[in-house]
Amino acid sequence: SSANNGNDLVSDGSLSECCLKLVNCDLLAAEVLLHKLFICFSNSFNHLSSVFFCFVEHISGEKFGDYVKKNIFDPSGMTNSTFLLPPEKRTLLAPQYKYDYGTKQTNLCENTNVYSMWQEYESGGGGCVSTVDDIVRFGEALRTGKLLKLETIDLMTTNQISHCLDSFIVEKYAYGLGVRCSVDGNDGISDFGWGGAAGAGLWVDVKNGLTVYYAQHVLNSPVIKKRNELIFLIKEC
Repeated sequence: SSANNGNDLVSDGSLSECCLKLVNCDLLAAEVLLHKLFICFSNSFNHLSSVFFCFVEHISGEKFGDYVKKNIFDPSGMTNSTFLLPPEKRTLLAPQYKYDYGTKQTNLCENTNVYSMWQEYESGGGGCVSTVDDIVRFGEALRTGKLLKLETIDLMTTNQISHCLDSFIVEKYAYGLGVRCSVDGNDGISDFGWGGAAGAGLWVDVKNGLTVYYAQHVLNSPVIKKRNELIFLIKEC
């Protein structure tokens, strides 16, 4: 398959072909495997999630975006979410900003998705364009078991980095299978979720019946670490 055509499915089951569909395989390996396996935690940008999207395409026989629409967007009621935003709708994108620590100024960024590598690229790690309402619907679908069995949620939210917790960047939390989570299940943290590079955050709490989404569009934000205080303040109310 062509490395610059997101419409092509991989032709066999080899991992190398999955990787070549995305970017140069050596580059991908360097980005994803920064350390020996199970040594410490590092954020691997969106390449690892993108490897997963290759497997989804190969196993399902569908384009990644079509599969997500049928199995996630539609069941969740997410009517304003897509990976490939039509050019005529780009003006609907909310402005994004970037904070400059040198000048202490917040500057307007170019109105584009920097994580999209080419025109037809459907990134599982940073390519979805959505709305606040749709993300809340997604969180609710996770919380209520509409998308995944609660047993699967339990597995996702089990700490996978106990041996290298000090290298995790989110205070009070550990990391499970793609989501931040409780360290040991006995620390008072019952929510799971993840944060965006520009400051957004999603918290899903099955135990307390809560779904919280905080929207922010400031890259390099000086207050980004404060967002996790929101869920604790909400629970105190």
